[in-house]
Amino acid sequence: MVSDRELQVWQSGEALIIQSRYCDDPKFTLDQEKALHEIARSFLIVNRKRESDKRRKDREKRKQEGE
Repeated sequence: MVSDRELQVWQSGEALIIQSRYCDDPKFTLDQEKALHEIARSFLIVNRKRESDKRRKDREKRKQEGE
């Protein structure tokens, strides 16, 4: 979890939760939710690519060791 006096960001299973620290704070607008969605989506794409590259390098390394 990452938090400060204003926000908490944490992951619960597969869900990423972004919430205000205080119940009486105003809710995020739909446009703000869309912006957060785009940011989280771009992180997910980068993470998928990083994992894919890692698996590819591991396969290449195992293939070279086997020859």
